[in-house]
Amino acid sequence: MVNYGGKELANAFRTVRRNTLEAAREIPEDKYDFSAAPGVRTVRELLRHIAVLNLMHYDFHRDKRISTLQGYDFPAIIGRMSAEGERLTSKDEIVAALEQNGEAFAS
Repeated sequence: MVNYGGKELANAFRTVRRNTLEAAREIPEDKYDFSAAPGVRTVRELLRHIAVLNLMHYDFHRDKRISTLQGYDFPAIIGRMSAEGERLTSKDEIVAALEQNGEAFAS
């Protein structure tokens, strides 16, 4: 059996985040508003979502320490995540948030 714990999970997370950052940096900012189809998130919206998604995990595990999702206030955390994400408007802000939030979460 493979021993896979917190350290390995953090390393895997960092690998995925590094790849996400590489893609975010390589995509020109004028393409950040591209959407593959109507109703699909734009590149900007998707990267902002990724940059703030860790807030939900902090809310579950660090802040509220919940053991079940029954009764959990999803609209509240989604609203908080949306507000945080909407503050990230430029490519530079989004890339910086991906770097900072990702490393803080992995740590």
